[in-house]
Amino acid sequence: MSASTIAPPSDTSPRASALPPAPTMPRPSTRLLNPSTPPDPRYLAHAQLPFAGLVVVITVLAATMGQFTRESTPLVAGLLLAIISTTVAFVIPWRRLGASWLAIVAIADMIVVAFYSNALYAVLPGVVILIVFPVLWLCYAFRWPLLLLGIAGAFGVTLFPFIRDGAFPATTADWAGVLLLPAATSLLAVAVHIAVVRLREEQSKVRAIATELTDRDVMTRAVLDTVDAGITLYDPEGNVLLTNALLHTPLLSEPTPSATQIGDEADVFEMDRTTPMPLGDQIVARAARGELVTRRTFWVSAGAQQRAVDATSQYARRASGELIGTVVATHDVTQLAEAIRSRDEFMSTISHELQTPLTSIMGYLELLEDRPELESAGITHEFAVIQRNSMRLHTLISALIDTAQDQVSVDRRPYDLTKLVDNAVNAAHGTADAAGITLTADAEPDTVAEINADRISSVLDALVANGLTFTPRGGSVTVAVRTEGDDAVIRVTDTGTGISAADLPRIFDRFFRAASARKGVIPGSGLGLSAAKLVVDAHRGTIVATSTEGEGTLVTVRLPLRSVDIGEKGPDVEPVPH
Repeated sequence: MSASTIAPPSDTSPRASALPPAPTMPRPSTRLLNPSTPPDPRYLAHAQLPFAGLVVVITVLAATMGQFTRESTPLVAGLLLAIISTTVAFVIPWRRLGASWLAIVAIADMIVVAFYSNALYAVLPGVVILIVFPVLWLCYAFRWPLLLLGIAGAFGVTLFPFIRDGAFPATTADWAGVLLLPAATSLLAVAVHIAVVRLREEQSKVRAIATELTDRDVMTRAVLDTVDAGITLYDPEGNVLLTNALLHTPLLSEPTPSATQIGDEADVFEMDRTTPMPLGDQIVARAARGELVTRRTFWVSAGAQQRAVDATSQYARRASGELIGTVVATHDVTQLAEAIRSRDEFMSTISHELQTPLTSIMGYLELLEDRPELESAGITHEFAVIQRNSMRLHTLISALIDTAQDQVSVDRRPYDLTKLVDNAVNAAHGTADAAGITLTADAEPDTVAEINADRISSVLDALVANGLTFTPRGGSVTVAVRTEGDDAVIRVTDTGTGISAADLPRIFDRFFRAASARKGVIPGSGLGLSAAKLVVDAHRGTIVATSTEGEGTLVTVRLPLRSVDIGEKGPDVEPVPH
């Protein structure tokens, strides 16, 4: 949740309630300003510039007409007042003083017009056009009282020369010519005032809507950032419109050059964790095409990390049905996938541990089945119950074993074994350093073979872990890979305790643990090397161990560079259930 959405906790203690209220600064008076949102005083001050410019033009015309004489006091007074009002409009801090006081500038402008009209009306009747500026200013920025003052000023300025001389128009036509300008100016001012009031009311509504939309956006963002899923909205062209805070890891690769990439470059794989997912089938590309996906699970990796992702998409449409985009929700289900894998491993282990004693029990039951002593002892029924339940256990264990065998089916593709060796060594460096063991890789570059990379990687991990487990501090483990003929050869050499000649033939047996492991109480299930052999056998390769007790062990894995017909292929791992 973003910080902007978290309100600070209120202090409701008695101490807080006893505190005096915080002082508030006096608000500037806006009682004379237009209703709704008043205009910025800076813009009102700038409105003085056209008036001042026209005053300068008229003054220049008056000077060229010889009107500036010793008797032209009204003209000089008007010019000085215009200069003062323009200066005041820009110098006074109206925000602090109160924007309503700007009306003084408009009133001063009307006085300027009166002076100029008094001095120039006889030679320049059009000078009264100056009254339009202060009147429009008053009708735009202020309420009705000042608007009426402006209208009265328009008529007053127009009639002032006639009142001064005592000679009024004689005919109706003359009166119409005199009053047309102030009347038109007054009507225009009223119309502008009404339009401005309506406009500002609409602006207030728009601002209220904008505030509401902003609040909704903040709340939506807070909800999205709280959801335990990566959320992305794509427009119909595949561009990213919205993501939430959880979507920081590289989960998806971009579908088109125009689309925004999420995170760093990532590889996307099918559920077998090795088959690359075609670009056109990836979730981003499908979302860009407007296709819906429901509970699609795949694996993504960036570097050595690999995560299971479950994705679902849905359309986002307007009320009219027009498509806005496609929303994609992604969940990291790696823990679930790993839990399923751990469950399968556990069930596989349990099934094999139960199989041996059950096989022995069923063997002895077969021996006892035809013995006449059963009937004479009166336990034929009990014996049948034992046989039936033994068969039931056998069926159950066989099913578990079949499930475990599916995990060694391989789907092979060309892969650089050098990279796998480097990854295995890098992954185990932490363990090696903690144990004081030197772990090195000696890989021939570009050793490419058709393999199941995940399976061979697990073999390498098991062999490296085995070497580290049985190598004392100060020893070393080396992983090498070479091409020899038609085979890729992996050799894992350690300087550990070694394996006795009696135990060496059995180290690849399921659940077998060497005597040194048992005596040293070294934890383990005895399944690592047996599982490695199953994987190598599935690749039609070989795995052989040579060892000298007290000196170390060498495990050699040979894999054909090219695949051969190995029968029906299956998925590497059981898919994560939807």
